[in-house]
Amino acid sequence: MRFEPRQSYFVVFRKPVAQRPPAAGAFNFPSREEVAVITGPWEVSFDPKWGGPAEVTFDALSDWTRRPEEGIRYYSGTAVYHKTFDLTAPEHARLFLNLGVVKNVAAIKLNGHDLGVVWTAPWGVEITGAVQQRSNRLEVTVVNLWPNRLIGDTKLPPEKRFAKTNVKT
Repeated sequence: MRFEPRQSYFVVFRKPVAQRPPAAGAFNFPSREEVAVITGPWEVSFDPKWGGPAEVTFDALSDWTRRPEEGIRYYSGTAVYHKTFDLTAPEHARLFLNLGVVKNVAAIKLNGHDLGVVWTAPWGVEITGAVQQRSNRLEVTVVNLWPNRLIGDTKLPPEKRFAKTNVKT
């Protein structure tokens, strides 16, 4: 079996399996081939009540904690990424969206289809039944952890802080 970092499986053996030689790359895990990369700007919306901008354009996907805007760098909560893209893919192929690495949880919708939630590697979902050749509308809702906001709040006077806690960072 192949495991991604921090990934686990439940394995149930119901009856013996006949021995067979694994195919190239192992028969349980077929190899995947990259057919396209989604590039260019993304529209991202944050909740202004938690210090983020209502809408902003990211030229490329990036780590919030490395952004120059304090409202993004120290934002904790939910942000929604929007992107429209075209895709030319081989006919009858199973297609998967690889999100790279997400911090910390992501819910994916494509053309109105709810494709599920990911919270661990391999950070991807199958898009076969939802994708089309033109004008795909991708929505990735990302939720990060609270410490990001707490770190930002230490830089603010108490009356301007967003979070109320007895936790000291």
